[in-house]
Amino acid sequence: MNPYNLYAEIEPWIRKQRWFPSRVKRYSIVEAWRAGEDIYIGIIATDQTRIFVPLVVRNTPPLDIPGERVCKIDNSYVYEAELDPIYINYLLSNRVNGIRIEFIEDLSKEKAREVYIVSTDTSNTLVLAKTGGKEFILKSYRAISYLNSEPLYLKYLLRTRIAPHLYAVAKLDDTYVSTIMEYIDARGDGGKPFFESLLLSLKENRIIIPYKATRNISATLAIFHREMSICSEEWCGRKRITEKHVERWVKRLRAYYKAVEKFASKLQNKIDNEVRRVVNYVGENVVSAIQELNNYLGKIMIRTHQDLHMGQMLFTPESRFIIIDFEGEPGRPKDEKFTLEPAVRDLACLLRSLPYIGFFALKEHYGISMEETVESILSENNEVKLTREWIKRVRENIIHEYIASTAQYSLQIHGVPRDELSTWVSNAIYPWLIERALYEALYEMKYRHGWSIIPLLGVVFFL
Repeated sequence: MNPYNLYAEIEPWIRKQRWFPSRVKRYSIVEAWRAGEDIYIGIIATDQTRIFVPLVVRNTPPLDIPGERVCKIDNSYVYEAELDPIYINYLLSNRVNGIRIEFIEDLSKEKAREVYIVSTDTSNTLVLAKTGGKEFILKSYRAISYLNSEPLYLKYLLRTRIAPHLYAVAKLDDTYVSTIMEYIDARGDGGKPFFESLLLSLKENRIIIPYKATRNISATLAIFHREMSICSEEWCGRKRITEKHVERWVKRLRAYYKAVEKFASKLQNKIDNEVRRVVNYVGENVVSAIQELNNYLGKIMIRTHQDLHMGQMLFTPESRFIIIDFEGEPGRPKDEKFTLEPAVRDLACLLRSLPYIGFFALKEHYGISMEETVESILSENNEVKLTREWIKRVRENIIHEYIASTAQYSLQIHGVPRDELSTWVSNAIYPWLIERALYEALYEMKYRHGWSIIPLLGVVFFL
């Protein structure tokens, strides 16, 4: 089969895949080649980026692959190569034509026998592969980008236990296209123990704080920041904060608010009226947040996670927290993907998870719709007051534990003397809580309109 003809024929199917950019006109086959037995690789150029699309072509229908992820042409079945053991085994033996494997740990003797899709709600392809002796995750990045630094994080953090262990990376020329990493049998994401604690609090009408979880999640973040603060590699070396950096953050904060305000002004329904009211209230906080940013002058900035909400962590049966997905904020402009930022911004991102947990815990507790949950929160009933108090106390506990865990390295991580750290963090986190809330609101307005009020309510009612 001619590779170029293959990728031309399946264009409509490719456009329907979760990882293909929406609302793009251009579909141009830059390169296409046969990469192994039944394996093809194509590079597709769109309006926005280039897409890495490895395929397997079989004469028999695949088992256990959802129908929408299989394309039938003539008498052949086409699907993403990562979903087939043959492709994974070619990778493990470094035999995929055009792809170079760099092994951190030798996997050449492993043979994949089973492959399972891990997640469908992602712009990457993520599968669990099982061999006779190992289980590992193969994560392929569809967007080809030199800005993808996740493999750099995973390599750098190998000596820690706070990120998945990296086995190998795959490169197309000099760009990372896949990682092979440890499979972690988690109990859920990082929000699980907090969500369960709040649900129990609502059920029993009393505040129950998950102290072990707050201690462990704060310690994990502290270890991450300690490690990143001593990184001396070109991509992650720490720096002093100057007026130029503060100006960039102020510009971003204003741009986020302006975009959210513009989007909210076009909304129509009943709940959207509340969105507009809440947006106006948040706007009053933007001014004070900008003023607080000036207190960062002369402090330290490091390479942060950038998108560290609790969904970007795994919660293990041993009550450990593992940090995942080091690709940064998906909605961030390209020129800011590699920027250094204060460590407390990660802490703010983590704390911004609490309003989401509060919202969905109330929704589940009542068994009501999204709109009814908004109305319930606006009514300020007893359950909402309890939720607010729970969030306040969990937030304070996480901040306290984080300060305690980073105090020894305060100058190194934050550029702040140890005896000033507690007061400084309590104030310095404020502008990033506002900035992150606006980013989240903008993201939700673009991709999950029904969720857009959640991060904004988080500012007004929960933070």
